[in-house]
Amino acid sequence: MKELIRADLRRILRKPSFTILLIFLLFFQLVDVIRTMEDPDQYITLSHSSFGGIYLMIVTIFAFLSVFADDQKSNAYASIIGTGMERHTLLLAKIIDCTILIGLYYSIMLIVRDYLCRELEMPVSVRQRCFVALFVFFCALRGTSCLILSMLVLYAFDSTSIAILTDVTLTLIAGTLCKYLQTISKVELYDFLIDGLFDNAYANLSVGRLPWQLVPAFVVYFGGAFAAAAAIFQKKELSL
Repeated sequence: MKELIRADLRRILRKPSFTILLIFLLFFQLVDVIRTMEDPDQYITLSHSSFGGIYLMIVTIFAFLSVFADDQKSNAYASIIGTGMERHTLLLAKIIDCTILIGLYYSIMLIVRDYLCRELEMPVSVRQRCFVALFVFFCALRGTSCLILSMLVLYAFDSTSIAILTDVTLTLIAGTLCKYLQTISKVELYDFLIDGLFDNAYANLSVGRLPWQLVPAFVVYFGGAFAAAAAIFQKKELSL
């Protein structure tokens, strides 16, 4: 599995699209910092909005296309499984690929954003930066869970376009919609969504409480969704 992960990452990191996307995202770090210079109190709000929204959608779509769509096109699955690798191990390696890519993009963006804040002498405290870093960490985890669910949809419907639509929905639409429905119906829809679980875990950690919401988040959205995807993939016919 280690060799497969290294080979995948080596292939993806050499793609021009990886560098182009990184430059694009870094440019928007400068835009975000400049936007908050006149109102530093908006630094955390804007960081939460961007890292948990549009940035997450862009990065997860790139990871999905680079890891899953490319293999679908090249029919690499059949060749890899032909070497003796178990199917669930193959899927786990692909999810680890996605997690590393999300972590790499988010780490670089966060480092650059922090550097710009210091160079532009923004009145942002170390405590605020730490809270943003913690939130970004949870965003990266949420991105991985979204990709696991997108992977499940990919194998269930055998459609890359539906899987990408699922990712867009989970990263941009589902959280906002469920939060609105929860507000008007008083039914805890958002709190049980992966967004709500991580948001509440982040809130608990911020005040020194145990983030117990991480347990259902990992059990349901990581373990449960991965097990379902692996079960479907196990029955999937692969043409040589």
